[in-house]
Amino acid sequence: MAGLQVSDLSGRHEDGRVTGKAAINWTVDRNNLLYAFASRGYKPGGFTF
Repeated sequence: MAGLQVSDLSGRHEDGRVTGKAAINWTVDRNNLLYAFASRGYKPGGFTF
């Protein structure tokens, strides 16, 4: 049965990008919390819907 080839997984791939997430939380008082975060991710190209 033949179909549409979406990707070729026979090759080799190396990824050197650094990813991660940093967060800061500060409790101002018992009713208030401030938070901030920064993140960086990487999604390789390919077939998307």
